Amino acid sequence: MHRSANDSTYRIREAARALGLGERHLRRQLDQLGAFQPDGTTGRRRANPAWIRDGLLVERQEQFTHPHVGPQWYVRVEITTAGVEHLRQQLSNAA
Repeated sequence: MHRSANDSTYRIREAARALGLGERHLRRQLDQLGAFQPDGTTGRRRANPAWIRDGLLVERQEQFTHPHVGPQWYVRVEITTAGVEHLRQQLSNAA
């Protein structure tokens, strides 16, 4: 399993595996729980600041080089270990 640079966070795919869910199902659950909100500029999905403050999610800024337009930045949302445990509780309460 690939872990992020900071071992206390999981990519969404890894967190889904740890919770015994599919990646799409976990993303839907995160949407329903209010973990994501649209970015004000691009409209892309970003982590809810309250979830970041509570230590449940982190945002990692990454860069790649596009062959035609050059350097491009993007934000990847990762789930902390505390976030995985929080989601485990939320999902068991919903069941």
